[in-house]
Amino acid sequence: SSVANTAGQPFSVAALLLDIGESNQNNGTTQAAYVTLNTTLRSDLEAQAQTYGLARPLPVFINQMNTIVPGPTPAPVDGSVVPAIALAQLQLAQEQDYFCLVGPSYHIPYVSL
Repeated sequence: SSVANTAGQPFSVAALLLDIGESNQNNGTTQAAYVTLNTTLRSDLEAQAQTYGLARPLPVFINQMNTIVPGPTPAPVDGSVVPAIALAQLQLAQEQDYFCLVGPSYHIPYVSL
């Protein structure tokens, strides 16, 4: 944004898309911890965006992740179902005004990068 501002070009963050959670799931992050981490992330990013002129809350769109734990790279999956992060993403969308669950990623093959 500072490059755009220096060039005299208007710039603003409209929203944020989160497509995250696999590392949290694989590391055993609890549902409550994930909710807290992402609530803090949204708040911090909103504060930063507001320093650049965002005059409203920052919405966050979440792509809900799979509940099956990935296996070795390249995946298949090992078949373990661990719903903590997917449930945390649902909880964020249900309980907080500026989180929106926009779709699952269940139909997309898991790829470890």
